[in-house]
Amino acid sequence: MAHLKKFSLAKKLSQIRQNTQQVFTPLLFATGNDDCLFYSSDLVMNFSSKKIREMKNLLFTIQTLEIPYLCANQVGLEDRYFGIQFQKQNFKWSLIEEKNLEQQICVNPLIISVSETTTVDWETNICFPFIRSQIERYDRIRLQFQTLNDEQEQEFEGFNARVVQQAIDSLNGYQILDPRIHCGRWEINPKWKNVLPKTELTIDTYRIEIQKLVKSNPECFRKRSVKELNKRVKEEDDEFSFEAMMMKRLEKYIKREMLEPAAADMEGQYKQHILDQIKNIK
Repeated sequence: MAHLKKFSLAKKLSQIRQNTQQVFTPLLFATGNDDCLFYSSDLVMNFSSKKIREMKNLLFTIQTLEIPYLCANQVGLEDRYFGIQFQKQNFKWSLIEEKNLEQQICVNPLIISVSETTTVDWETNICFPFIRSQIERYDRIRLQFQTLNDEQEQEFEGFNARVVQQAIDSLNGYQILDPRIHCGRWEINPKWKNVLPKTELTIDTYRIEIQKLVKSNPECFRKRSVKELNKRVKEEDDEFSFEAMMMKRLEKYIKREMLEPAAADMEGQYKQHILDQIKNIK
């Protein structure tokens, strides 16, 4: 009987080991034409095993590709959360060492306060790698969110605050190519200039049109309050207001004239670049 008990214990230990072993899957990004990028994400009401697995896969993707953050809607999921790989100290991302990084899942995030000061700086988005925009962000924010274990409040400043604000915008349906975000301060990402000459020409033309709108309708492009930072884009938004009509027209123009041709030109190359990175996972 002793050998049967031994065998039974070995079998049980083997099962425990298999159950606790984490097998992560890297996630691929949504493309610029996916609607999930342009409307707000849904609140997470429960932490099912499937959702928890997706969250851990999201963090794994961030770590693998060495990027600051990733939102659920950026990988085609409709849930309201993002993962962040943030700095314990506010160094530039390019100077960060692995030992200086922490990872966090932020579920149902809400900005509850901001600093009085802001800074304008260049930003990119992994779903629109051919664009970079100059965006005004608050230098410090306080965020309320849920983790897998509890509810927290945390203050972010400098680069970390900028990353969180872009993530919140993304979950709310506002991407870095939205005129309300960049106010005409955008251009082709320098490293894609040779690949997308048509897109560069479109952006140059479109920039002038946006800047005219900013000048003639400043109320539509003013600095956003805390309430506006948390405002979500919904399909049933008032279509009869001047701002809503103007933005719908601009968004349609962006998709037709810029995103579709750019995706056709570069999607194969960009996806291959991401797949190559994923293959190098150790």
